[in-house]
Amino acid sequence: MENTVHYDLGTDLGILEWNNATLPGPNHDGVVWLTMEGGERKPFTFSLFHQLRCLNVVRESLMARRRPPYTEPGRLAAHCMNYLRQMVLCRADLTLESARHPLGPNTVVSDVTHVCRDWSLIWDEVEGNESYHKK
Repeated sequence: MENTVHYDLGTDLGILEWNNATLPGPNHDGVVWLTMEGGERKPFTFSLFHQLRCLNVVRESLMARRRPPYTEPGRLAAHCMNYLRQMVLCRADLTLESARHPLGPNTVVSDVTHVCRDWSLIWDEVEGNESYHKK
């Protein structure tokens, strides 16, 4: 995965991208609805989407501290930091990386191969699920 020019922290376009393109489906919430025994419909989300929502919450918290009136991070931001910490530890990527990159800081380490999962499949399924349950 490469660095991107998208999802800037504080620009109008970056905010729009974070708020509207982070999660699949018309509501951008990544929620799937499952029909339980007896016909009751219940909402669920995948951890992937919970993590993306939390990244946006942390981004909003960081940006709120850059302009007056300065606000302290709320309980949701604290929850998200703890949740993201748990996910990083739970899914620990043990790929060995150089501690220093010759191109400088903020550079994706390109000489190391990380194995990523194909998240596009789940993305498409969630969009299909939302469309089905909106009928």
